[in-house]
Amino acid sequence: EKLNADGKLRFAGPMLGDDGKPLGSLLAYEVADRAEAEALAAGDPYAKAGLFASVEFHAWNWTFNAPEAR
Repeated sequence: EKLNADGKLRFAGPMLGDDGKPLGSLLAYEVADRAEAEALAAGDPYAKAGLFASVEFHAWNWTFNAPEAR
């Protein structure tokens, strides 16, 4: 199973604590609505493996240095 098989993942990576150790993950998908975001999150391999204690959804607007602007 590929993380970006649908081509919607724009960027991702670990969030790090002050000690440099991972304390979470950030995944940014381009989706039509929250329902699509929730479906993608549910299909994430880490989510399926039960590795996330919690998941949050937030809308975000890429305004600086967006790929389309390059």
